[in-house]
Amino acid sequence: MLNGSIPTQLCQLKSLKILDLSRNKLHGSIPRCIENLEGMILKQPVSMQSSKFIAEAPPHIWSNEFLTNEDSAPSPMGDGWSDQGLHGLNLSENQLEGEIPQLIGNMKSLESLDISHNQLSGKIPNTMSAITSLSFLNLSHNNFSGPFPKDNQFSTFNDPPNYAYNP
Repeated sequence: MLNGSIPTQLCQLKSLKILDLSRNKLHGSIPRCIENLEGMILKQPVSMQSSKFIAEAPPHIWSNEFLTNEDSAPSPMGDGWSDQGLHGLNLSENQLEGEIPQLIGNMKSLESLDISHNQLSGKIPNTMSAITSLSFLNLSHNNFSGPFPKDNQFSTFNDPPNYAYNP
């Protein structure tokens, strides 16, 4: 079991294909340099499942230098991670809070998103329907409110467990 923060030395492993930090006692931020692991992000999803992150991920998670988050509520993962070729993101079973920012729609390469079992709230942004490559989605066990998007591929995510346990 790992304790402490994610070491930035992981970012020197340029050929890393899979990163699974699940079921640890990690805290702090996800190092920004993780997004530069091209070997990993083109092959396998990032898994932070059950890591119990206490702090928010860094501000670059949802946007880049050309974008700003105009939402008044803080993002659970900061303000910016643009489309860097990320195909899968698993941040399930952590303690993330806040809302999903509108900028998530910029992650055009995303095929798999699992943010289940957190404390996320607010409405699901309609901009998520711009992620047309998304084929797996799990938003269950959060505090989301309002309707879920029904445009584009969201019409195929009609399996109740994908959205279960939200008010």
